[in-house]
Amino acid sequence: KFDRQILNKLSPRALRNLPPEILEDLDIPVIESLDIHTIQLLKPSVIEQLSPHIIALLDKATIQQLSSEVISQLDTNMIQSLDSKLINELDNSVLNNLEPDILSKLPIHRIACLQIETFQKLPPAIISQLPAPLYE
Repeated sequence: KFDRQILNKLSPRALRNLPPEILEDLDIPVIESLDIHTIQLLKPSVIEQLSPHIIALLDKATIQQLSSEVISQLDTNMIQSLDSKLINELDNSVLNNLEPDILSKLPIHRIACLQIETFQKLPPAIISQLPAPLYE
């Protein structure tokens, strides 16, 4: 077993070649100093502890493995580039900030849960599919 204190003092370059299981035990600031490709090898539960600006640099495949709570904290543009299945799992408070063209891809039952101001921005073709009491 490696000594965590010693590992935490190594340079990001020296750490880069260590296996992910060892890197995952390092202090968060040390993990954040690693290069993005190395960070992407770590398990989602470790990545989720990193700051949102680091997470935003990761590739889409890595981000899509993270919890919806973590994804919700990302930049709106980043969220909008994700898979619509994933967007569908996000909290309404996050969905209310997304662009109408992204929201249009969500299932009708999810759109129906959004704030009236949000779904009023959607194309009429989508609004007409909503349950009547919502838009009258």
